[in-house]
Amino acid sequence: MLVDGRFDYLTRDNVETVTVEIARRLPRPGSDPNRAKVESANLSFAVPWAWHQAIRKAEKSPSGGQYLGAEVQWLLPVVRVPPKQQLHPGDVIIDKTGTRYTIQTANLIRNRADWDCATLDLVLAHNLRTQIWIETPEIDYNAAGAPVKLFPTGPPPNGGSVTYAAVPASVQLLSQEQKVERGIEGFQSNYDITIGREVLLTKEMRVRLIDGTYLDLSATPYTEPQRIDMLPVVHAELRVG
Repeated sequence: MLVDGRFDYLTRDNVETVTVEIARRLPRPGSDPNRAKVESANLSFAVPWAWHQAIRKAEKSPSGGQYLGAEVQWLLPVVRVPPKQQLHPGDVIIDKTGTRYTIQTANLIRNRADWDCATLDLVLAHNLRTQIWIETPEIDYNAAGAPVKLFPTGPPPNGGSVTYAAVPASVQLLSQEQKVERGIEGFQSNYDITIGREVLLTKEMRVRLIDGTYLDLSATPYTEPQRIDMLPVVHAELRVG
């Protein structure tokens, strides 16, 4: 005889409402292979009565202990998940503080009463200790009819918007090369920026670092994560002049 445990979640302590993002990415418009996925295609929904605990033993770790300290087990009541909705590795659970936990394994347990999800806080696992802001310009025109980018921060005139604010990041200087631009000689610096979430970029955008430095996007601005325990990388450069 099977015991109906679908409502046992009502007896749990220390529960909270979380948001679940289902990572179902669709092809983006256009033929640019570097823009092969759409972040906005993700479906999201709230799940109340979610319970969690830290994973502290290697035998229970989805990474075999590699990321102990950044892994959390979540139990989500099936009756609180939209009907017929399945959870899969790569989906994300967002807790009440806004921390994002990427699902590494998802299994139905207790006679299909709960989703048992082993998750990873990628920001903590990859030691992202700074933040970046990604800005989208407004395109204006000067007296000669030439297009001018107006950004929301920096010297006026200002325009445009901050598309992604305070994104957790790790900024790595890759190289510097001497260049001459418009008669000005200097060094162009190239950066790889590992970020804590997926973003949708256009070539007009720019990156603002926490110290106020502005970076332009590289010709190939974005690398998608190749595994669910990895993060995307933005490629940017500090140009001469």
